Amino acid sequence: MNTLKALLALLTLSFSGNAFAQQFSDTKDYRLVIDIQQDKEVEYGSTMYLTDYDDPSQKLVPFTVYPEELAQATVLVMENTGLQGINEVIKVELEYGGCGFYVEKHYFLVRDNGFWTALPTVDNYYYDGPVEFNDYVFPTQEFGRPGQIVKAEFKLDKNYKVETIAVRQSFSFLDDTTPSEGITATFE
Repeated sequence: MNTLKALLALLTLSFSGNAFAQQFSDTKDYRLVIDIQQDKEVEYGSTMYLTDYDDPSQKLVPFTVYPEELAQATVLVMENTGLQGINEVIKVELEYGGCGFYVEKHYFLVRDNGFWTALPTVDNYYYDGPVEFNDYVFPTQEFGRPGQIVKAEFKLDKNYKVETIAVRQSFSFLDDTTPSEGITATFE
């Protein structure tokens, strides 16, 4: 029961317009399409593609998914990124159930010139009790830093409110092609 309570609290945080979902919204530009044919390159699982919404044959990014455990797959977009040269951020969330709960988040920065940059995947496992999880924070979000993407670890208290935030990495754009990565300090 505690796992379910923690999951419901986390999903409420994720979709309530707060720091973790602020400015991410549903999109009519992209969708996820699963390839139901047997994928010979994937030993276990299937291939899901992020595609153009109007033309699903235009496959943009492949993902290996496990349909038997996949609870939900969503695509969200942030248009007001606060990052110079970045038109939008696309977030793909793959949620898996089981004895615990596993969420895999993929982020893609769409540049002014049409090129895409993938951020490192964020993986979170949830079990009982107050939750700890990692996620990216963008400049226009609560806890955001101007011109930076921050990967932070969030710890929730027993009431599932943010208790502490520890910055694990920050990414700044130095030019039009390469994000730089730096380790920053913990703040509360």
